[in-house]
Amino acid sequence: MYKTLVLPLIATLLLHASIILMFLVDWDDSEARVVKVQPSYVKAKLVTLDKPKARPAEKKPVPQKPQDDKAARQREQAKQLEAAKQKEASKQKELARQKEVAKQKAVADLAEKQRQQEQQRRREEQLERELAQAIADESVQQQAATDAELAGSYIGMMTNIIQRNWSRPPSARNNMEVELEIRLVPTGDVVNVNIIKSSGNDAFDRSAVKAVEKAGRFPELQQLPGRVFEQNFRRLIIIFRPEDLRL
Repeated sequence: MYKTLVLPLIATLLLHASIILMFLVDWDDSEARVVKVQPSYVKAKLVTLDKPKARPAEKKPVPQKPQDDKAARQREQAKQLEAAKQKEASKQKELARQKEVAKQKAVADLAEKQRQQEQQRRREEQLERELAQAIADESVQQQAATDAELAGSYIGMMTNIIQRNWSRPPSARNNMEVELEIRLVPTGDVVNVNIIKSSGNDAFDRSAVKAVEKAGRFPELQQLPGRVFEQNFRRLIIIFRPEDLRL
């Protein structure tokens, strides 16, 4: 019932509103006014209002990175690269140092080995020299002993010859002693006789000198090796005592 009343009421209100509008608007009299009367019924239509378009959100300004960020990155990269280079250089330097240390150690070890070898060689040479010297000394000693024995035998022979030629004076006493120096040459000839210590008795001294001069020559000395003659007979000392004759 209420629905049937609403529609005519709406149509009536619309009609009255149109009439009032015509009076209020300034119309031109020369022109006919055409008024369309709406039918007594009104079609109702549900009008769906468009939702207002959402206002685009304001874009917040994106903070711009400083223009020097790239330069900063480049500097950082360069810094890292330089650090890597320094690290590599330090590594290479350490390797070079280790190689140098190893090289120096090898050189030092070689030098020490050579020094020890040289010392060993010198010790061996010294031992060889000492052994050779010992052998030589022994040989010399043996030769000296042989030479001394040989010289002694020849001195004994000369003493016997001189004693046979010595005529002791009557004034000779046991406490008398005269020392003569005899000079000989390799042929065995006596070239000089000197009194180097007198007995105090001229007759006794002269008898000793005459005994050597009378012997005159000892040809047996020619059989001696030259070294034996030079060491023992080039200059010979003879001591005369009344009781004996000692060379």
